[in-house]
Amino acid sequence: MSRRFAGWAMLLLAATVAPAAAQDAPPAKVAGPWNFSFETPQGATTWKITFEQVADTLKGTAQSEFGELPLSGLVSGNDISFGVTLTFEGQSFDLMFSGKVSDKTAEGIIDVPAAGMQISWTAKRVEEGAAEEKRPRVPAD
Repeated sequence: MSRRFAGWAMLLLAATVAPAAAQDAPPAKVAGPWNFSFETPQGATTWKITFEQVADTLKGTAQSEFGELPLSGLVSGNDISFGVTLTFEGQSFDLMFSGKVSDKTAEGIIDVPAAGMQISWTAKRVEEGAAEEKRPRVPAD
């Protein structure tokens, strides 16, 4: 009986320690520019979102068809969440992004409470130098 109890006790201990260890993971490094793509009722769009990160706190901007939108949010381990507010047809909408980040990609959902909808998004980190304009090479005579 005591072996059975010890086995259950170890299983219970492991189940409670594992989530705590995951919460202690350092925040993913997301600073810099990302291209966020998603499908809205008006069609497909891509926003360039640039994050500034201090520890687990995010600030930044989203370049969109609605102009430059300020954002703020958090990173916890590989979980990311941030919000922006935009104005569309005279109404303000809060967009709450949440998802998972890997090294160069991310994915998640946008919750739009005022419209009662959720939208899936994917993102790719913009590689350094990728934003520069590429000029065609002119052959030398």
